[in-house]
Amino acid sequence: MSGKQVNDLRGEPTFACICGCLMFELTVMWDMETRELAWYDLAQKCKECGTITTAPTPIDWMDCD
Repeated sequence: MSGKQVNDLRGEPTFACICGCLMFELTVMWDMETRELAWYDLAQKCKECGTITTAPTPIDWMDCD
């Protein structure tokens, strides 16, 4: 087996990685009419260290009330 082992911390939605990075790579689908995001995978990968976390969604705000 080769390559660097990546942390998998999926579960709680997060805005920042454990390394402090705020940028993530996401798999998305575009709406061809509005040119906005139509869908995205909840698994996001840290741009800095590669850690996999759960992307936040608008419905997560409902849990904050």
